[in-house]
Order: sequence, then C-alpha cells, then structure tokens
Amino acid sequence: MHGVVERPLSSAHWLIPTGLLSLLGYLFICLNSRAFGAFTLPLLIGVITYLSLVWWAALRALHSEPTPRRLPHKRAILFWAVMFRLIGFVTYPPMEDDFIRYLWDGYANAHLGGAYATTPADFYGLDTIKEEMTLILDRVSYSDVHTVYGPICQLLFTLAHLISPGNIFALKFILLIFDLSALLILYKLLTHRALLLISWCPLMVFQFSVSAHVEMVGLTFLVSAIALSLSPKALNPHSLNSQKRLSKNSNRAHLFISVCLAFAVTSKVTALLAVPYFITHWKRCFCFLFTLIAIYIIGFYLCSGLPLGLMAMAEHWQFNALLHDILQRFIDRDLAKSIVLALFILIYVLLYLRVKPWQQKEGNPEGNNGTKEGEKKREREIMGSLTWSYAAFMLLSPVLNPWYWSWVCVVAAFTEEKWPWIISSILFISYGHGLNLPAWPTALGLYEIPAMVLYCEYLVIIAIIGFAIAKRAHR
Repeated sequence: MHGVVERPLSSAHWLIPTGLLSLLGYLFICLNSRAFGAFTLPLLIGVITYLSLVWWAALRALHSEPTPRRLPHKRAILFWAVMFRLIGFVTYPPMEDDFIRYLWDGYANAHLGGAYATTPADFYGLDTIKEEMTLILDRVSYSDVHTVYGPICQLLFTLAHLISPGNIFALKFILLIFDLSALLILYKLLTHRALLLISWCPLMVFQFSVSAHVEMVGLTFLVSAIALSLSPKALNPHSLNSQKRLSKNSNRAHLFISVCLAFAVTSKVTALLAVPYFITHWKRCFCFLFTLIAIYIIGFYLCSGLPLGLMAMAEHWQFNALLHDILQRFIDRDLAKSIVLALFILIYVLLYLRVKPWQQKEGNPEGNNGTKEGEKKREREIMGSLTWSYAAFMLLSPVLNPWYWSWVCVVAAFTEEKWPWIISSILFISYGHGLNLPAWPTALGLYEIPAMVLYCEYLVIIAIIGFAIAKRAHR
C-alpha cells in the first residue's frame, strides 16, 4: 500500500499567516501611537525589521512557487494590503509632525488669505486665530518658512479643513482614497510578485497610511500616467476598424497622460523627472504645459502666491545626504551643491539617452521587435532607466527623507529590480537623528544624524547598489 504523498503548502497558504503576522505588526504600531513622540526609535526599528522579514517571507514563498495555478489570487494580496492601510488610517502619526503644517495650510487657505502669502510665524500672538488652530500653530515646524507644498496638495489641505478643521483624520481619509486608488490601478497592471512587493512594503504603508505624507497624491497621478502609457488600448488602438476612432482614442490618451503628469508635478515637483519619459509627443507636450499653467494660476488665486518655500528648502535644508556631508568638509556648501547637481544631470541624461523613450512605436502593439515579449522588454528598459534616475536623484539630493524613496519604489514595481525594496527598509535608519537620540554622547542638532549612523546607512546602501550593478553587468 502506497503512503499518501504530502504536497508542500502553496504560496496561497503562506499568504494567510504572513498577512496575519503583518497585521499584528501594524496593530502594535496603532496601539503604541497615541501621540507624536510616543513611539521610540528602538521600537520603530524593531517593528519595521519584523514587518520587513514577514514581507520578505511572503515574497520568498511566492517566488518559490513552481505552479502558476497554486499562486494566490491577486485579490487576496490586495485584501491584506487594504487591511494594513485601514489599520494605518486609524493610527496617530508617531514619528512625524509634517501633518501639522498640512492642517495649518488648510486653515490659512480658508481663512487667512492663502498659505503661500504668509508664514505661520506671522500669526504668533494674534487673538484672531481660532483656539483649536492656536494649538496647531504652536506645533508647526519651521514656522518662519513659507510652505513647500504644491497647489494640488493645498487644495486637498483646504478640503480637509472644510470637512473638519484641525483634524488629521479628515486629511488621512482623503489620502487613503488616493492610496487605494493607486492600489487598484496597480492591481490591474502588475504581476503577483510586483503587487505584493509594493502593496505590502512597510515603507509604503507606514509613511502614507500611518504618517500621512502627501507624496501619495503625486504618486497616484504618476501611476495613472504610467497605466495609460502601458495600456494597449490607449496607445495602440490599431484594432479599431475606423481610422477616425483610432485617432480619437490616441488623442484622448495623449490628453489623459499629460493631465495626470501635470497633476503629479503640481502635487510634488519630484514628478518632473518622469515627464521626459512620457511626454514624447508634441500633443502631450502642449496638453501638459497648458494644464500645468492652469493649475498654477488656480493655485495662485487659492493660496495667494507660489510655493516659494521650495527655494528655501533647496538653499538651506540638508538631511541624510552623505555626499553633501563629505564634500562640505573640504569645499564651500554652494560649490558642493553645484558639483552634485552637475553629477546628477550627467547621470540622468546618460540614462535617458540609453533607452531613448521617444523612439517608442506607439502605433505598433507588437513592441520593438515584433513580439509581445519585445514590447514588455522595452517597457522594463524604460521603467528601469527611470528607476535608476529616481534613485540617483534621491541619493544625491541634499534632503533624503525615507518617504521620498517611494518614488523609486513605485517605478521599480514595473521592473524586475529587487534592490530598491531592500533599501526602502534600510532608510528607516535615518530616523536616528537628534530628536530621537536625546542620550547620544555628543550634542546633536534637532534633525542631525550622527556621522557614524549616516556612514553605516550609506555603506549598506552602496553595497546593495554595487551588487545590483554587478549583477546587471553579468546578464
């Protein structure tokens, strides 16, 4: 009599325990985040390490599944991702206070003539400020600097204020809608593995659902533009019987892609890096510029000015920037910035020219070599180039907050690259700054990272990128 052969658990079965373990991690964050500063640095590093290990365990189970029919349905991956975000929604932001500025900007736009025209410091000591907003005003960081947030974000801040003044959860609800919208778009486009990578990524959940950073607004519009660019029906409508319908569908695609990119740029200027990769036709260029100018005109009237705080940020702020830190030990600060900027422009141009996005054959659905495989390869090449461009920008920027890396992650989801996701967890080390290290042996500035912590962080990042480059060279 033959014994019963036990089949190993499929990746679909592994999704349930790993999903539950991740959910427990986010519940732990929720229960220990009753106020800003209540979450200590060791606690943060511990729970992010735990979530990252569970995430990678789920990815490993998915990657090792030999039978496609035994893969979990993408709806199951999406279900757990939504659950993580719902827990994050009811969690008070424990490590960041950027949302305080969001709340103040909404109030300034609604009642004080516009967030761009004034700074919070202009209203210190005035009796005209509402009591609940006085508490917000007292907690605004860099209160003497104009706001850095774009017109689309300002519109959302104002909407949240009109819903519930001074309430972070009104704004988090709006951001949750953007987050879930991006997930639904990615659900349609990505493979099982890519969807699990981005939807379960601790950085993506913690920084947006928990900490309520507004990068998700710009990212959602960027994802929409990418989706339209990769859509065969939008860009390759050759199967339509009528040439007139083909032209109409193509024109609609140009319009929607351009509008989405304009909304992304006016949400977060970082989206500008993606524009040359997708604005490769004069129709798109015209629509993009028209929409961009229209949004800034509306933003000028809503906020009584332009986001001049970006200039102050570019000139004075520096955080988690290794190359700037090293160069400024030997040369002038402005010269160091100029050298790093020139280096980034060189890298960006070389990466862009290498893939030549303007040579996409938008009228041929069979791709660059007559096959669907060739089309997919071409898409991966372009998105891979954009991934490296964003990574170079972030690592050479004078300011690298952990949530900035989300721009790299979103683009990397459309490639086969693994290194951006590992770095997304490493960047949580940057929370080891003066505010979270009160007992550090030497005196630190409020957001100053000790040299030892900064060098250790970047040593790991450089090793990861070096390994990725070496692996690409051997392909």
